[in-house]
Amino acid sequence: MPLLADSVYLVHDNDLPFDSDDHYSAGLQIGWMSDTYNGKMSNGFGQAYVEFLSNILELAGASFTSRKRAGTISVQEMIITPKDLTKSEPIYNDVPYMGLLSNSFSLLSWDKDDFDEYRLTIGMVGPDSGAEKLQKTVHTIVGSTDPKGWNNQLGTRVVTQLGYIHGIKQFMGSYKHSQRFEWFNSYYADVGNFYCGAGVGSSIRYGHNMPYNFESVSGLFNSSKGDMIELDQKNSSIGWDIHGGVHLNAIAYLYLYDESKRFGYSYERPYFLPIVNFGVSWYMKNFSLAIDFFPSQPTVANPQSASFARINLSLQFN
Repeated sequence: MPLLADSVYLVHDNDLPFDSDDHYSAGLQIGWMSDTYNGKMSNGFGQAYVEFLSNILELAGASFTSRKRAGTISVQEMIITPKDLTKSEPIYNDVPYMGLLSNSFSLLSWDKDDFDEYRLTIGMVGPDSGAEKLQKTVHTIVGSTDPKGWNNQLGTRVVTQLGYIHGIKQFMGSYKHSQRFEWFNSYYADVGNFYCGAGVGSSIRYGHNMPYNFESVSGLFNSSKGDMIELDQKNSSIGWDIHGGVHLNAIAYLYLYDESKRFGYSYERPYFLPIVNFGVSWYMKNFSLAIDFFPSQPTVANPQSASFARINLSLQFN
């Protein structure tokens, strides 16, 4: 049976709104999510995919009794650059150029109070990631500085990551005119040969005619899809929300820092990355658009900006 996407989403990160083009410069993620599985999904790729992931996780001790589920598949590109793009030689007191192209396979499980997301990521760092061509093409189109130092990018490495996110709807208050206030807490952990770390976060939102989904912290540079579930459970009128949160990422290992040190880079390595985020979302029937800002600075003596903005579009098919 052909694969028919029940939902598609596009996430774009860029640090241009913060007037910078350094460190986490840009990211692009395109993905698919199955329709909701509760044991009664019609036969097809979505059901087979969710059941396959569920069976593997149940062998590891996970339980999905009385919980809804959905699976995702996505492709993501990440671009890391130093602050000064005009130099062709290595800038040893800043980060090197690096691109990461990856595929992620996730299973989401939830009820009305909490959700879990399990993720496997497989990818490639290095020239084969296509980051150099993508950034140069975009900069040519928008008239930005041509990045000169991609000849110094980190070499080829196969990347494998496992990630887990748990989100809790701590409080929900309902008011007149389909308005709600919600408070969420969440935590995550990632292990792999590219990044090892953990984080916690707390978020709030207030809005009108919102879907019953989740706001959550996610892994470093990743995007949790807890905000995509239950899009079809709201009514057909337009909805909106304003939201914000605080998060703290603890970084135990990051390939970018360890590998660049081998080549003589000497910038200070951060162990903690505090992040604030704030944004707005709009909802129509089966559609959502969110714009978020993530101001951040690593906890080092001479920090440089790690801030970026994110546009998140999703569309659900009936």
